[in-house]
Amino acid sequence: IALKSDGTLWVFGYNHNGYLGFFPMGDYNTPIQVGFDTDWVDISNGSSSLHTLLLKSDGSLWVFGGTWNTGDGALGLGAQSSASSPHQIGTDTDWQYIKASFNNSFAIKTNGTLWGWGQNNYGQVGDGTTTDKLTPTQIGTDTDWVMVQSGSRHTYGLKSNGDLLSWGNDSYNQLGNGYDGGVIVPTAIISCTLAQETVTEQELSIYPNPVHDVLTIEMNEATSITHIQLYDYL
Repeated sequence: IALKSDGTLWVFGYNHNGYLGFFPMGDYNTPIQVGFDTDWVDISNGSSSLHTLLLKSDGSLWVFGGTWNTGDGALGLGAQSSASSPHQIGTDTDWQYIKASFNNSFAIKTNGTLWGWGQNNYGQVGDGTTTDKLTPTQIGTDTDWVMVQSGSRHTYGLKSNGDLLSWGNDSYNQLGNGYDGGVIVPTAIISCTLAQETVTEQELSIYPNPVHDVLTIEMNEATSITHIQLYDYL
């Protein structure tokens, strides 16, 4: 699935049941244009995902494809389990980030809120339940989400301050949060950050650690620096 610089949408590959967004079915070994719209700006199709999320320049959210389980809501179109052409999800026009995953989906709005829907048997949607969500459902009330990545039954979310959170299945400790078991709401991964610590070497202090926007270097009056080498901008 690909976008051209003119905003047109193109697909190729195995088009089972119209999962590439058009009919007729069959194998297509060269790119085929889907519709005639020229305002597509982003697409997302996850590993083993039968559906594709799409974003238009007006901020509207679209989907086509199918689901692995009938009626689990991965398309965001209620209980509908297939869409052989692009269908708009709801009527909102303030979406800015999309992520399709294995039988579920995520999106972030311009106000920084996180939304999820689809298969939720391990709490991988993150709304605090294990009930499938048929339409976009807001995850918590935070307004500082910037990115989401999802595996088959677990999810990671990144916030604007650099915090990393995870939720869903944890049968192989893939959540990384130190718990022995899954969680059904976004939970901070503490061990992967140095928090806001200060690194002190001789008479030199450097903070915050990790660095977000501004790195501060402090020294006493007796310290003389002749050379600074940056090894890692994080």
